[in-house]
Amino acid sequence: EWIRDAESGLTRTLSDGKYKLELQSYNSNYWYPDGSDWLYVQTNAYLIVGEPLLLYSANYNGNEYAYYEGAMTWEQAKNWCEAKGGHLVTITTEEEQAFIEENLSDYNYWIGATDAEQEGKWQWITGELFAFENWNTDEPNNMNDIEHYGGIYRTGLWNDFHINSSTLDGFIIEYERPCKNGHDWGTWTKLNDEQHQRICSRDASHVEIGSHTWNSGEVTVPPTYEAAGEMTFTCTLCGATRTEPIDPLVPPTEPDAVITVATVEAMPGATVDVAVDLTQYAPMSYLLLGLDYDKTALTLTEVKNGGLFDTFENGANLLLSAGDDIAAAGNILTLTFSVSENAEAGDYPVTVTCKQCYNNGEDVLFVDVENGKITVIDVLIGDVNGDNVIDGRDLIRLRKYLANLNEETGESTVEITAGADCTGDGIVDGRDLIRLRKYLANLNEETGESTVTLG
Repeated sequence: EWIRDAESGLTRTLSDGKYKLELQSYNSNYWYPDGSDWLYVQTNAYLIVGEPLLLYSANYNGNEYAYYEGAMTWEQAKNWCEAKGGHLVTITTEEEQAFIEENLSDYNYWIGATDAEQEGKWQWITGELFAFENWNTDEPNNMNDIEHYGGIYRTGLWNDFHINSSTLDGFIIEYERPCKNGHDWGTWTKLNDEQHQRICSRDASHVEIGSHTWNSGEVTVPPTYEAAGEMTFTCTLCGATRTEPIDPLVPPTEPDAVITVATVEAMPGATVDVAVDLTQYAPMSYLLLGLDYDKTALTLTEVKNGGLFDTFENGANLLLSAGDDIAAAGNILTLTFSVSENAEAGDYPVTVTCKQCYNNGEDVLFVDVENGKITVIDVLIGDVNGDNVIDGRDLIRLRKYLANLNEETGESTVEITAGADCTGDGIVDGRDLIRLRKYLANLNEETGESTVTLG
């Protein structure tokens, strides 16, 4: 019975059910040929009062599917399904899609797909992998930037809709059987780099998929000034790991310490020592060095600890450590090389890199390295007798040569090498003897260096 109300007009209390809506228009001018004064306009609008109406239900692959008619927003339909122990249908395979299409009839339904969390990244509300798709042409298109919820047309094609779209006639609920009253889940295992899964022990076809839950991570490879580090994150549920690089440390404007690698000369076939010295001091207790050189011309025969550090290990790298911070600058290492007999004249770099350096407080130190080289020469200036050593015997040989030199012929009965030209003027005479004597008089036996230069 209709009740007329001054504020709301005609009202009537309806019982639960489906009602067809018709529009009646009064025609008082009798315009119609039959003289009727009523125009009945039949519409396609329906009103559902009470609970949504069950249209059809069927089983597929162990699960139950129910098709309901009832005007709801996507979120209302989702909540209603979950309250009933199911969820908005998720269509994950071509076979499941074909089953759903068989029973669509003449209705459009909400399905459990959304990209509300991240535009363009569509997800199933169950967390299942979104691999199968059946979108309509040019869909999803997020028209007006408000379409974030999935629906299926009566044709079986999918579309993205606004959450309050009136295009949808109802929704499809999916019940996971036989676990409607609860799953007995196993442990989480890694599925891929972004997701893990767990399987119900009651029905192995029931798989729950979720995103990894990463911990705060830990530094597994510390960064240095020369190389990036690495941070490892672990999923707290399945134990999967992922890594992210850590940018190399930014060197300060001025280094904390400086290491200098000596530059020396040597003849082919000679053995030569290259000193590696700490020339700018900083307190340190751990030093890891890399070493590189031309292995076709040079052979590393020995590495000696200079004594600044308590312990030294020679492996893939050169590692030095001390119980306390070292107290002063000085010799770190001495590298002994054998020069190949076939080595051509030229420079052969000896490159030392500082990979890690810490003090006893575990602070990172920036160490600059001034690298040196071995210069292979054809002639060792000052080596008069050709034994690859410059010493007093060369001075004696040169004196004998000059004493027996024929000024007219320029020849001597005493043999010398090209290294006798100690001044580098292209002539061997008394000035070379004076230069060599000064060189030897100012020679430091420990360093092998003199304040006087030959050549």
